[in-house]
Amino acid sequence: MVTAAERYGRVVQIGSQGRSQLAAYHACSYIRNGQIGKVSEVRCWHYASPDGDWTPDAPPPPELNYDMWVGPARYLPYNAKHTHGAFRWLIDFGGGQIRDRGAHVMSIANWIMDCDNTGPYRIEVSGEPPRDGMYDAAVTMEVKYHFRNPDWTLIWAQPGETSRELEAKYGAVYHGDKGRLTVTYGDGAPTDTEEKAKKYVAPIDGVRVFRSPGHGENFEDCIATREKPIMHIEAGHRVASLCILGNIAFQLQRNLDWDAKEERFINDAEANRLLSRPGRGPWHL
Repeated sequence: MVTAAERYGRVVQIGSQGRSQLAAYHACSYIRNGQIGKVSEVRCWHYASPDGDWTPDAPPPPELNYDMWVGPARYLPYNAKHTHGAFRWLIDFGGGQIRDRGAHVMSIANWIMDCDNTGPYRIEVSGEPPRDGMYDAAVTMEVKYHFRNPDWTLIWAQPGETSRELEAKYGAVYHGDKGRLTVTYGDGAPTDTEEKAKKYVAPIDGVRVFRSPGHGENFEDCIATREKPIMHIEAGHRVASLCILGNIAFQLQRNLDWDAKEERFINDAEANRLLSRPGRGPWHL
């Protein structure tokens, strides 16, 4: 999709709308202008995924084309707890909390840390796999993504330690050598940050951060100007990659080394096989 958008000059806006919310702009301006110093760690938190009590499989309802619903994924017998809403807790369909809300929280982190065109070099993982139940996504997990140039670590902690500055079900704390800042949510829930960031005004010669007029409005503006929107396709791809890399490390239960330029694991054929799937029936790329 990144290649196609560039080849054909398309404008693509990914639906991580948190970047277009005012609090995210204030947080980005505050941090990029050095108000908490050099950031070494961004620690995300989110509540755990459900296990799901076992429910017997059943025939799909007549109004649902279940074979098409499954699409290219591995086929599973129909179960109401595997489809609408609950699909999130299956690796093939949703990928757990890290691929659901994690994509929104880490989208803001990638934007603030200016990492929309790169990725980590190492992924470290720990956590609790699901017990016997309906789902296979992680119940609890901690994934550490290590970046270079600059050196910093992004941590997805599920459930993790909540912020002491702002109360929220999920978000991230940015740790610098001069202080810290909390940014909550990042999706449809209103993104928030601390008052010190909201009141901050960047100096004339400081870092000027783009202030989105709104997610849809930014997209429409870029259709006219042909500029890249705030959550362009490569930014979306890089964030989605973080979620997928974390899940692969969790599935294999080991740490992994990653070549962000080539987008391949280093010296790990088994992990690389999990980066794609062969497809099923008529659904192939």
